Amino acid sequence: MKYMQMLLRFWKDFLLFYGLNFLFLIQCIVNMSELKCVIFDLGNTLFEDGKSVQQSSEVRNQKLKNLGYEVSRGDYNQAIKTISPKFEEKYAGDYRRLEYGPFMEMVFEELGIDYNEKDAKKLDKIFWKERVKNRVTKEGANEIINYCLRKDIYIGIISNANQLLLESALEKLEVDKEKFVEVIYSTDVEAEKSTLEPFRIFLDNTGLKPEECLMVGDRKDEDIMAKESGMKTVLIENGREEIGEGLEPDHKIKSLDQLKEIINQYC
Repeated sequence: MKYMQMLLRFWKDFLLFYGLNFLFLIQCIVNMSELKCVIFDLGNTLFEDGKSVQQSSEVRNQKLKNLGYEVSRGDYNQAIKTISPKFEEKYAGDYRRLEYGPFMEMVFEELGIDYNEKDAKKLDKIFWKERVKNRVTKEGANEIINYCLRKDIYIGIISNANQLLLESALEKLEVDKEKFVEVIYSTDVEAEKSTLEPFRIFLDNTGLKPEECLMVGDRKDEDIMAKESGMKTVLIENGREEIGEGLEPDHKIKSLDQLKEIINQYC
């Protein structure tokens, strides 16, 4: 009887030890699946956006006066401050927020001013053009892209952007745009990264498997949505509070240079 108890205990410990280690081995294999593509967001990931937004708003205010609208700087700034959160709420997850017209239409209505729709579109377009002009690449952006290329890893872009923002970004990066295996922007596919659609389109167009892709961005409610498609995800924190609510990323970094370590884990 004592012998049987010892034997049973042995087999119990054996199965427990090797069973857990077998599961650990399987998990390691899954985690170490080959990385074939790194996908980047644009704003606050490859580019600095903060100052460009402020500067662009000031230029739009000046153009407003040039078009004959009598609005004080104080009233304009207050209208922008009031409308911005309302605009974000109204167009949350809606690619149309990146089109010309919707934002300034709401500003005009807040100011109680009769306006021409063409002027609203013109003013929004000026804003985006100035934003493009004032945008600068983040430190390490070109280096990390070239690092991927040297390791024979595909690079791609999925961005909530309009055509103007996208094309200017590709021109400012010190990388031939032909090097990008796929470029997706929201006004083109009529869907934002707060939905799965842009990620699905990227995978369909490239033929890549989701587990072969790593999405890098600064918003949990947009870029980290890629996790639901099966992609690995990296949140770049940029020294500020996390933006948006959503899934937890697989990795967090404070600078693009730290991305190399994560890439090396999968290669």
